[in-house]
Amino acid sequence: FPAVPIHLAGYSLGATSCLLYCARYGDDAACDGAVAVAGSFTPSLIFCKHYQRYWQPWLTANLKLVFWNRFADELPPREEIAGASTYVQLLDRLPHVGPVSKLCKTAFAGSDASRIARPLLFFASADDPF
Repeated sequence: FPAVPIHLAGYSLGATSCLLYCARYGDDAACDGAVAVAGSFTPSLIFCKHYQRYWQPWLTANLKLVFWNRFADELPPREEIAGASTYVQLLDRLPHVGPVSKLCKTAFAGSDASRIARPLLFFASADDPF
């Protein structure tokens, strides 16, 4: 449908994905515009003490449940990540994702933000748990 405009919209991790897509593809992005709500251009929230204390233990526990219900055969033994309560602790123990330093280089738009060539409406959030 070449005449139909395509707009991306994302919230939280979806917003971060929208930002990354628009930055990575620049002029070649297949969308006409994007809205990103409560996402991030940088991985700073992974290391934020507030998030590590209040949100990450709850979210990490839920991620572990989801991962094991769907991907148990691809993950390290449960004992290896049972004590992980922050994103850094969890991601560093997932060999196909971590370490966090590797993820931070590829999963955020930060250094490529200047390449965004489509209209983009971005809203930041001071306390988005997701």
